[in-house]
Amino acid sequence: MVRNARTFLESFEMLNSGKVRPNSDGIYFLDIRVNGKRIRPSLGTRNKRIADSRATAKLIELGGATEADLDNTKLYAFLDMCLAHTANEGNSVKHENNKKWIVGVFKSLVSEMPLKKFSKLNADKFFGALALRTKKRFDPKTEKFVQVPITARGKNLYRRVFVTMWNLGATWKMVNENPWAQIPKFRESAVKKRYLEDSEINRIIESVRNLYPHEEDFYRTLLGTGLRRSEARYMQQSDVKLQRNPPIIHLTETKFHKERKVPIVPAVYEILDRRKNLESPFCDMPSAETISEHYIEIRRAAGIHDTKLHDTRKRFITELVHLGVAPSTIAEWVGHESFEETMADYIALDTRSHAKIQTVGNYEEAVIIEPKEIVKIDKRKYHTDIPRDAYGKDTRKNHAKKKKV
Repeated sequence: MVRNARTFLESFEMLNSGKVRPNSDGIYFLDIRVNGKRIRPSLGTRNKRIADSRATAKLIELGGATEADLDNTKLYAFLDMCLAHTANEGNSVKHENNKKWIVGVFKSLVSEMPLKKFSKLNADKFFGALALRTKKRFDPKTEKFVQVPITARGKNLYRRVFVTMWNLGATWKMVNENPWAQIPKFRESAVKKRYLEDSEINRIIESVRNLYPHEEDFYRTLLGTGLRRSEARYMQQSDVKLQRNPPIIHLTETKFHKERKVPIVPAVYEILDRRKNLESPFCDMPSAETISEHYIEIRRAAGIHDTKLHDTRKRFITELVHLGVAPSTIAEWVGHESFEETMADYIALDTRSHAKIQTVGNYEEAVIIEPKEIVKIDKRKYHTDIPRDAYGKDTRKNHAKKKKV
């Protein structure tokens, strides 16, 4: 690949911050940073697909690389460019070293070739070769080091990293498809559902204050909205509608590229209102991956060893179900494809009394969810005064019967 194309990919900050957004008239523009300066050229269309295509052409024009330069990319050069690109995202040293290790293993098992010739067959061969590799691990039973094969979880880590890199390649118009995304996830051992108790949340918040005090608002927002870590970290000020009644977060960039609206409870409203003058609500936070690594330190300091950051989302879902919000409504709030997926994240709390469920949120300092406010917001649109079962079905005796004429 020629030098100007490499410069286009490695040095331009706009690849870290470039977004295609609509203005008040619905016309899309490219919101980018070039050499530290923010520019927003219009793309002249209300069609998102056309806007994405024009945005790529604009990036190529600004970067000085031609389409022929991008078509002739070599596989190893592309991987190095992806590493250079993600290095500017503020990830931790450990996270970047893990990616470098994964790319190093890939280069040792896959020969150099043109990027566009890499197919699903090559990806399958890579995982076949990877399965033959073993790793030295200490066995506490025998008190000796033993050689063990890579686990399904380890394979999924490789898959996840390469899916992300090839998605970048698609954005840069270097590849036409993502062969890694065509490989199904490897089946991991079943993980027991985990519910964060009130006392554990208090300990986690206390650990956040001691270790990473500037991230406290972020954790409170996760607990109070059920957002995924990346959705909360990268949401924009334009997504936050504090003046609406009721106030909402209107997300346009989500995991499944599907818009959704999330109600804002008072505790979260206060946080977002305090941060409304920032470029984005959580622009001062590290990357989403680094936040997850920080969470490992936080939970260990709190004396909790069997939870992960995504459990804040399951806690939110579980509490809403127990508050009487219909699963179909919760699915819309949290961005699930169906309420069956929502109920898979729901944790039945048979040991908790009804009285305790009604007082959830009255923690010492970590007041996250206000039940009355959530039910109030839900009533306006979803009629939670109607009696429903655990799956959101109307349980009134004659609701399905037609009136006799």
